[in-house]
Amino acid sequence: MDYLSLYKNLVRKAKREEEIRKLAKKNGDYYEKHHIIPKSKLEKQGKPNKIINGSWNLVLFTAKEHHMAHWFLYKACLKIYGEHHQLTIDMRYTINMMSNFTKVPNSKLYENSRKEHSKMISERMSGKDNPLLGTKRTKEWCENHRIMMTGRTPTQETRDKLHITSSGENNGMYGRIGENSPCSKKYRIYFKDGRIIEIYGSRQWCKENGYNCSKLCDVLKGRRSHHKDIIKVEYV
Repeated sequence: MDYLSLYKNLVRKAKREEEIRKLAKKNGDYYEKHHIIPKSKLEKQGKPNKIINGSWNLVLFTAKEHHMAHWFLYKACLKIYGEHHQLTIDMRYTINMMSNFTKVPNSKLYENSRKEHSKMISERMSGKDNPLLGTKRTKEWCENHRIMMTGRTPTQETRDKLHITSSGENNGMYGRIGENSPCSKKYRIYFKDGRIIEIYGSRQWCKENGYNCSKLCDVLKGRRSHHKDIIKVEYV
């Protein structure tokens, strides 16, 4: 399958409807910005943000289209550059992050999840619940703030203090792994011998039990049929 052509067609369709989509977004419809030429590629080429984030390189996608676009990009890079090229790795990381963030396996479910998330945030930040309600920032304030923050870097003393207050037991996440970590996802793992276990957080469990976390993720995503004696992994 020609994934690059599928990607180009998706971009062309969105570009043709650009003005309609901008208007729809202003009226509350959900769209996501996408860099046509991957941001990571342009950054590695040393391109400035003005070029990277230029209107020529941005397009509005629905959440479903956005998920599909990154999948097409990954498959195209895999075919053109090979599995170990940095751009392929970047694209694989992005599609994994998009899927892991919402714990959904396909574009349609990803779209529904993102819409629900956007609606929830909108409701929580509307009206009296918005902490910035009634706050007005004039152009003069914005310019003064920009000037004040330009070129501002923390001193070594400040950096040392921040390091001390966020290191070791002072870190709020210190020792919080597996079930104790708010970031850990719950997985159900199936073994060849019929065993089924449930775990919190794959990285620590893999390290303690002699498995490869990346290969476990590949089984989860359907890119591998098994990893050692593990034949299936799913979210709980």
